[in-house]
Amino acid sequence: MLSLLGEILGVVGPVHRGDHVELGTQTIGGNSTAGYQVAIPQSAIAHQLASPQIPLWPKAAFAHINFTDARETLHIDQSNRLRQFGFQMTVAGASRSMSYSETVDLSHFGLPVSISAPTAGKTVSYQKLLRDAQALSNPQ
Repeated sequence: MLSLLGEILGVVGPVHRGDHVELGTQTIGGNSTAGYQVAIPQSAIAHQLASPQIPLWPKAAFAHINFTDARETLHIDQSNRLRQFGFQMTVAGASRSMSYSETVDLSHFGLPVSISAPTAGKTVSYQKLLRDAQALSNPQ
């Protein structure tokens, strides 16, 4: 199981005993899963942002922002299939902060999928995302 966690969370590096918290069992989509949570240190995020594959604009936008309390949550079924993953973190600038979280359930393996866009009220434009990121890094 630890090697599967390491593969899924390759951004953090290898997962070793003690690096994760076992969350116990949970039923997701009618399937029993084992849950795990891995904290992502700010140093790992900084390392990823320093990668040459990352364009310059996010490096500049995130230069004065702290990513804290970042964690991945994974639920894996008895066949070692990832049934749910989640990510959450707090992003803090000089005078403001915001929290971000997402959860994705996976099911119906091997079948075609249909993806619907969220309603307009549940989205923000890319430009607004950039403005909000900039506002976090510039105190008012």
